[in-house]
Amino acid sequence: MLVCSRKQGLRRRLWFCAVSLGVALLLFWLYLTANQRQGGKTLFLITHSATDEEYTDNLKFLIKHGMGGSDRELREYIIIIQQVSASSEEEEMPFAHLPKLPSDCKARYVLHKNLCFDWGTFGWALFNLNLDIKAYRHFIFLNTSIRGPFLPSYWPQDKHWSQLFTARITDQVKLVGSTISCEGAHEFGGVEGRGRHNPHVQSYVLATDQVGLQVLLQDRHVFECHKDISDAVFYAEIGSSLAVFRAGYTIDSLMLRYQNIDWTNPTNWQCNDNVNPYADFAYDGLFLNPLEVVFVKVKRFQREANWGSARLADAYSGWMDQEKVPGAVNSNMLMRNPLSLRLGRVIEMLLRGPACFDFESYLMASPDMDGSSWEAIWTHFCLEDQFSGRKFWFTCHNPLMNDTVSVDVVRWLVEITRQAIDPAMFRPKPEVQAVESLSARRHIVKRTAIG
Repeated sequence: MLVCSRKQGLRRRLWFCAVSLGVALLLFWLYLTANQRQGGKTLFLITHSATDEEYTDNLKFLIKHGMGGSDRELREYIIIIQQVSASSEEEEMPFAHLPKLPSDCKARYVLHKNLCFDWGTFGWALFNLNLDIKAYRHFIFLNTSIRGPFLPSYWPQDKHWSQLFTARITDQVKLVGSTISCEGAHEFGGVEGRGRHNPHVQSYVLATDQVGLQVLLQDRHVFECHKDISDAVFYAEIGSSLAVFRAGYTIDSLMLRYQNIDWTNPTNWQCNDNVNPYADFAYDGLFLNPLEVVFVKVKRFQREANWGSARLADAYSGWMDQEKVPGAVNSNMLMRNPLSLRLGRVIEMLLRGPACFDFESYLMASPDMDGSSWEAIWTHFCLEDQFSGRKFWFTCHNPLMNDTVSVDVVRWLVEITRQAIDPAMFRPKPEVQAVESLSARRHIVKRTAIG
């Protein structure tokens, strides 16, 4: 009797273990099925137009450096070409002039008239390309006004750059981008319209998930085809983050300054003094570093103005494109153009002047200059030694850090430059004069109409 009871107990335990194992296997299978259907899979919607000559280079860089990595089958790229105008050749073969897409990943070009801004074009793609939206876990939206991805050398090569964004998406965070701005905007572009001043993920690159996408879709203005840039900024760029806040979620970025910030707290809604951080010196006196935010804007005017972020992006791009070229690491821009690279610093130091310069301590560190006149020492220091690593210091505050002084210095510099440089360089070309004349006439017409 006791033996039978023990056998029955053993059978029950074995039966229970078998059922438990079966349930566990079923749950694991369901998890894998859901994962295959929805996860891991990321949809990239990328807008591109030829409105700036840098945009095609940015697209080439993205294709070359941003579509690799392992698990390529889990990523799909749709590059939307926003046509401004097309030649007859481009109409017959619209993609022939574009960079070739890699054959080992799922990527394609599609055409769309340049009727909407980025958000409206993303909406067009979501609604009109017969996409199975539920098949994706994550969505990444970006445009080709930016260059990247730029990743530190210690980033694992088998990991895709998008994981830097998607890893930040949580139960609370539903919109992630390279940068966040607290610069506000008004409806219809004028101060008389409604104002929105909430922090927002800047729309040149951002990521969300299924929950976040549904939040954005429920706000009918986010993916709307806005005809005016001010409406696109108000309703889509700023409105997308506002929709996330209203739904009870929050946003995040890669900016070092903005880590662990509670963006749902209005106390933080004047971040960076309400200044867009993307411009030179606008990031709390600095500029955005590509290795900090992965993508930075690169446009022609930024290169012309020598913006720091664009300069870094250019340098990093060159290094990455030549990383397997023998001898490429032997070059140094400083050795080719030392004075042109240092010109701004040289002029600034000359303007600061030697009044508070500690010549005695400098000469102790620079015995080779002993016996020279103070003018020769100061000139040599400004041109050479301020960059050499030798110790030096001043005994008073830099007067150029005062904007009132700086304004006077700039005016003086303009006059000096006019006298020192060929006057023809300050004379606008005929076409520029024509533009100025047209602008003046428009201003007169506008004033007359208002009056």
